[in-house]
Amino acid sequence: MLKIEKIQEQKKYNAKRQKHPLNMRLNLGCGNKKLHGYVNIDQSEYCNPDLLLNLENTPYPFKSSSVDEIIMNSVLEHFPSQPDDFFRILKEIYRIMKDQALLRILCPHPFHRWQIVDFTHQKPIDKEGLEMLDKEFCKKLIRSGDAKTPLAMIYDIDFRIIESKTFVDPDCAKHIKTVLGEYEPSKLESYAYLFNNIIGGQSFTLKAFKA
Repeated sequence: MLKIEKIQEQKKYNAKRQKHPLNMRLNLGCGNKKLHGYVNIDQSEYCNPDLLLNLENTPYPFKSSSVDEIIMNSVLEHFPSQPDDFFRILKEIYRIMKDQALLRILCPHPFHRWQIVDFTHQKPIDKEGLEMLDKEFCKKLIRSGDAKTPLAMIYDIDFRIIESKTFVDPDCAKHIKTVLGEYEPSKLESYAYLFNNIIGGQSFTLKAFKA
């Protein structure tokens, strides 16, 4: 990008920030789904974001503990699969969030075809993995001698899941009925455990905790 274009982008971002000085909310990787009241950020000029930024390029142009809420719809699965790169970005997101700020995530289920059909999807996301970003959870793991990696302690971040939802693939009932002869909604948890392509998407709300 030319220098004059960078200046213009920064001016646009500054103007947006002045409108919401007390409640900083970011829509990271906004694409064409911009949200009113948020600073809409993307790496593509095509979607004309408020701030042009590649999320892999850290640090971000925000002060530490300055952001109240972050939305990442269909973004986290695009982060690098290598742990050092993934956690470098996640630590930067944690850095700019205020204590008890919210991080809202929407992503494909790791065992659904939607995770693999997009060539830009690199990082499968699962609830059990996100739990390991919680320091209290990790302390329990350590005390119990569990073999799971205490990621929150290693990378000095602390996110707690306060809400999680899953979204069933609308075609799963039809296919289960074809194979098994019937589909019983009460057995959904077992279907999802045994078969791929049952849970299509998932959403999480994480709260950041800072000492």
